[in-house]
Amino acid sequence: MKKLRSFLIVGGIILFVSIITFCLIFFVFLNKNKLKAPTNLKIDTETLELTWDSNEYADGFVVLINEKQYDCRRNSFSGLEDLEAGNYTITVKAIGDQIDYKDSDWSQVKSFKKNKEALVEYQLTVAGDSYEVVGKGKASGKIEIDAEYRGKPVIGIADAAFANVRSIKEVVLPESIKYVGKRAFYSCMDLTSINLPTGLETLGERAFQGCGALKAINIPNKITVIEQYMFTYCRELAKVEFNNYITEIKYKAFSDCEMLTEIKLPNTVKTLGDHVFANCLSVEKVELGENVETIGENAFYNCKKMAEINLGNKLTALGGYSFYNCAELTEVKLPDGVKKIEPYTFYNCTKLDKVEFAEDVTALGDSAFVNTKKWNDAEQLVYCNNWLVGVKADNRERTSYEIDESTVGIGAKAFLDCNNLQSIRIPNNVKYIGSRAFYNCNKMIGIEIGNEEITDEQGIVSIGESAFGFCKSLFTAIIYGNKLEVIDDYAFYGCEVLPELKIPDSVTRVGMYAFNKTRIWDSHASVVYLDKKWVVGFKEDSGVYSAPINNGVIGISDCAFYDCTAIREILLPESLRYIGTLAFYQCESLEEISIPEGVEEIEDYTFFKCKELKVANLPNTLTKIGKSAFYSCINLKSLYIPSSVREISNYAFYSCTTLSTVYIDDGVETIGTRVFQNCSQLKQVNIPNSVTELGSHAFYNCVELTSVSIGSGIDRIKDYTFFSCLALERIAIPSNVKYVGKSAFRKCEKLGTIILSEGIEEIDDFSFYACSALNLKLPQSLRRVGNYALRNNETIKTIILHAGIKEFGKHAIYGCKNLTIYVDKDVDDTNWASNWNSYYRPVVFKASLSSDKTYVESIVAGDNVVNHDALNGIYAPERTGYTFMGWATTAGGKVVYSMSQIQDVAKGTTLYAVWSEDK
Repeated sequence: MKKLRSFLIVGGIILFVSIITFCLIFFVFLNKNKLKAPTNLKIDTETLELTWDSNEYADGFVVLINEKQYDCRRNSFSGLEDLEAGNYTITVKAIGDQIDYKDSDWSQVKSFKKNKEALVEYQLTVAGDSYEVVGKGKASGKIEIDAEYRGKPVIGIADAAFANVRSIKEVVLPESIKYVGKRAFYSCMDLTSINLPTGLETLGERAFQGCGALKAINIPNKITVIEQYMFTYCRELAKVEFNNYITEIKYKAFSDCEMLTEIKLPNTVKTLGDHVFANCLSVEKVELGENVETIGENAFYNCKKMAEINLGNKLTALGGYSFYNCAELTEVKLPDGVKKIEPYTFYNCTKLDKVEFAEDVTALGDSAFVNTKKWNDAEQLVYCNNWLVGVKADNRERTSYEIDESTVGIGAKAFLDCNNLQSIRIPNNVKYIGSRAFYNCNKMIGIEIGNEEITDEQGIVSIGESAFGFCKSLFTAIIYGNKLEVIDDYAFYGCEVLPELKIPDSVTRVGMYAFNKTRIWDSHASVVYLDKKWVVGFKEDSGVYSAPINNGVIGISDCAFYDCTAIREILLPESLRYIGTLAFYQCESLEEISIPEGVEEIEDYTFFKCKELKVANLPNTLTKIGKSAFYSCINLKSLYIPSSVREISNYAFYSCTTLSTVYIDDGVETIGTRVFQNCSQLKQVNIPNSVTELGSHAFYNCVELTSVSIGSGIDRIKDYTFFSCLALERIAIPSNVKYVGKSAFRKCEKLGTIILSEGIEEIDDFSFYACSALNLKLPQSLRRVGNYALRNNETIKTIILHAGIKEFGKHAIYGCKNLTIYVDKDVDDTNWASNWNSYYRPVVFKASLSSDKTYVESIVAGDNVVNHDALNGIYAPERTGYTFMGWATTAGGKVVYSMSQIQDVAKGTTLYAVWSEDK
């Protein structure tokens, strides 16, 4: 009994332990670790890979897509690419090992839309927020471009995306498309139709060139310029609808559109480029609108069926060959603004019988009306309005001609090669003799321009280039009246026996070599005079090194002393009024020039490369210094530009490498491009308030320039204006300047202080690149800081980026290795480049600024302070007239933290700047 009792007790104990053990195991099982549900589900828009945050305790994952499960080992799933087009819901759970961890709950649901398979090729744009079409992919026949791809809008067709693809028949573009790139559909020879969306903003050049089957096109309202070659060789294009906003149609935009029958342009169009509608063989009617100002060369060349054209009232420039071979054109009225009819303008317009143009046309080019009906119907001399335009081929052997008394002009080449012509009298009413009008009339012995009965209102005004060139027998030439202003280049060149020519005092220009190879030239030993009034040349082989010009001379012709390298001295008389273009070009030994009072212009290239020129005295009557006038006068040391001067043209003093002093008097209005570029010894410049235009590169590479005063008249500092002015230390930019151009102060290595006045709105790309000593403050008016604008400025410590700055360019502060940036709490950085702070300088975001936005009042510690550690120190804010003492934790409180302690401040703490006024 005792043994039985012991057995029962032991058995009970064992049973009790077993039950307890089972309960403990069951309790542990019920309470084992449950995995967290996956979070942060993302879908890569490029690869369609699904990812979520990793979980190190999960044995795997289950992805549930529209109630269908997929197992995967890692925290990613690549099966979305295989789904059919449609809408899906996705959720994920983590799988435990069922020992230590059990399965998680399902994650939050993510929605996903799978687009139908894209037949064309898409690519993310640079901004990364949209797609563009880059290739045809598998597409052919009719192509419909998606408005959206992988959740982002499709906004453009890339350059050459469908170039040379013949399998495309039709293209449908969605309204999301904003641009069509260059050559996008180039030579899609079977493309018959395409719609251009109403929101389209850009059409690249050659976009549809060679689309030979395209039949019609509509230009959307946001397109204002039709680029070059846009529809060239669209041979089936029969209909074009232009919007009412187009201002310019460029080179060959519609050339060789052989089926186009009508052209009707809106009143907004001002410019038609060269060849713009050339070889449009079916065009019958053209309406250009009321405001076309310029028609380029060959614009309607070979439009054989064009019978009618309305040129409007604003046209001022009509290019040569513009209506060449328009065989059906019967009449044309040129607006009064057209003053010059270019060569071959109406050549071979075989039905053209009526042409109207203004009475004050000054030039009529050669062959402008040859083989028109008007030309072919004439008997001997051909007239158009009151212009004599030519001599019929079967009448060119005559010895004399009688010109109608009402004639006002003789066209270019009108009597060219009339080899039997012996003499001719030109009526009093003729004002213009065109280029080569009597060229090579080698038997002509005399010519009278006007007669003794001429009135004050009558008389020749200009004699064109080579007008009497190589009239080898011309012995007598008489000019009546006092209207003559211009004797153009080579006008009497090669008139070997012409001994003299009397000219009126009204002449203001004699062109280059106008009297070379005449007896006038031969009759002078050194300086060649025309009628004692003009110097027209100099014989360098005369052995004369000093040339005092006779008193009474009023002008020096173009190229008169051209390349006379030995002449050292030229004394100009007080009577002088005109100095021609290239007059003293490359007179390398000329040492000094004093231009007398009365001369108003120094023409282009007048003293170009006069290397020994040390002194140039300019008169108080001078109004203009021409292009490259003193280019590379490397010994010119100082210059006074009087107040009478209004314009200093491009390159005027380029590479005057010893020019150290320039005084520009108040009165100058324009300083052109590269005027003082490479003036490497120029020390100081004062730009007066009268200057309103300062050209790009004006002081480029003036390496010794230390000081510049910019007047209040300038509103733009243009590109490269002070590039590489290595010694420039300080400059103040006036308040009316709105723009600082590309590389304007680039490589101004010593530029320490620059005052950017309120008013500046844009600092463009590279403006202050490599200004390694720079200290500046950004004004409140500033709206844009360009790419690389402040790059490699090593001394700048702090800048404030205020809320007005809407655009901050890429790498704008790269290499500013000591810079700290304080960013206004109200800044909207949506349009800032993603890599604006690519050098990872410390930035204090959400700073509270003073009411005038010039200094920091407070910041918030923690996440708003980025890129700051022991090796990347943060600099204290700055305030003009004050010293920063540290940070307080209450407004107006005492310093609690120094600048170096900012990383130790509790996150979210507001720190108030403590300032001490300088004494």
